[in-house]
Amino acid sequence: MGRSYAPEFRHRVVQRVRSGHSVKKVATEVGAADATVFRWVAQDKVDRGERSGTSSRNRTELARAHRRIRELESVRPVGFRVRRDCISTRGHFKAWPRTSGPLSPYT
Repeated sequence: MGRSYAPEFRHRVVQRVRSGHSVKKVATEVGAADATVFRWVAQDKVDRGERSGTSSRNRTELARAHRRIRELESVRPVGFRVRRDCISTRGHFKAWPRTSGPLSPYT
C-alpha cells in the first residue's frame, strides 16, 4: 500500500495544478509521484461534475457500507453454532454423540 496524504495537502496540490502549473512540476516539488497527482486531479474533476465517475463522497459512503456489510455477515447468531461431530459428511444433522463432559447435551 502506498503513502497516505492529508486531504488538505491533496487539495492544495490540485489547486496548484488547476492554476496552470504542470503536474510533473508540482509532483516533483511536493515529492509525490506524477501518477498520484494525475489521479487527484482526475478525482477533483469528478467531484466538480466536469467528468463522470464516483465522487469522493459517494466512494466514502460505499466503503463504509461495505465495511458494515462485512461486519454483519461475519456475526452469527448464538443458536447457529453447531458442533462439527453432529454433522454428517453430506451436511445433514446426525444424533449427538453420547459423551460426558461440559459440552454433552446429556449431562
